[in-house]
Amino acid sequence: MSTKAIVKNIFGTQEVSKFARNFGYDVADISEYVKMDAPEIISELVEASTLLDKITFKQDIKNKGLVKVMRGDIPLGAWSGCTISDSGTLDFQEVEIETKKLGFSIGFCSEDLVDKWTSLMLNSGAKNELKSLPVESQVKALFLALLKNRIEMIMINGDTASPDANLLHFDGIAKIITASALVGGPDDAVTVAGVPLTTSNAYTEFKKVARAFPIAVQESNMTLGIWCNATDFDKLVDNLEADNNFHYTAQVDGEGGARTLILPSTGMKVEIKKGLTSNEIYGVVYELIAGGTDSESDMATIDIEYLTEARKVRTDAAMYIGVNLVEVKNFVKYLA
Repeated sequence: MSTKAIVKNIFGTQEVSKFARNFGYDVADISEYVKMDAPEIISELVEASTLLDKITFKQDIKNKGLVKVMRGDIPLGAWSGCTISDSGTLDFQEVEIETKKLGFSIGFCSEDLVDKWTSLMLNSGAKNELKSLPVESQVKALFLALLKNRIEMIMINGDTASPDANLLHFDGIAKIITASALVGGPDDAVTVAGVPLTTSNAYTEFKKVARAFPIAVQESNMTLGIWCNATDFDKLVDNLEADNNFHYTAQVDGEGGARTLILPSTGMKVEIKKGLTSNEIYGVVYELIAGGTDSESDMATIDIEYLTEARKVRTDAAMYIGVNLVEVKNFVKYLA
């Protein structure tokens, strides 16, 4: 409502012009209005992990444990009379997983929040306000997304020789596949000889990876996928569009997930994975990725507690985590 309208309402129509001439106001010392009680809070942009829901997890592993694998074959032979010659096989295997205990901890002093918009969400009372964490549910959601993101990063890019303190706890999927591919034996990862990717050859090179999976895996019901970084993903998209391959399916993998697309003529999903470099492409079999943990619920639990002596609210999480591959010979490494 305008100042003139307010004056009119108070003093009546006859006095408006006279009052308006004599009335002045100064707002220079008033802070610009800021709406502080809005319910929306924009958190850091963190995508949820798309890996943890797809792989096989073995629980109850605090240090080292085994993933038990059973393979078999039953060739059919002619049955003559009362007997048939033995022809079937049954093979028991095992893959060792070593887990590391990892976690994080953050302490909050609520007094640091009193002079900010967060003060609106503190408990009433000078002492009682110390015992609350503002927007607790949103803090938990943010840290849980960060936690799952960190777990996925180390499971894929972990390297005990890495200069990154977040990745040096154990070797991840990428290093396991790469180390095996460089050996080049019959039980090692499949290698694809490639060239640096461009916007004109990316589709051809990605198809090489898709078709390099062993035939037995391609004919199985297991889920096959291809991993790359965002730069190579965009080169693939540009190549498909330039070739008028607009029938490919580009999408976001779940709420807040990474971009993916179905590679035309293969049915395989190409996914962006953080931490990979240009021309670093992997073909993976999700059911043959074995994650190890003591309790799977630890990866989805954020604890918040009030520390009386420290007068802080602390949030933390801890878990045992590790990864290995079952029969690395079924995975693919692109070498450019």
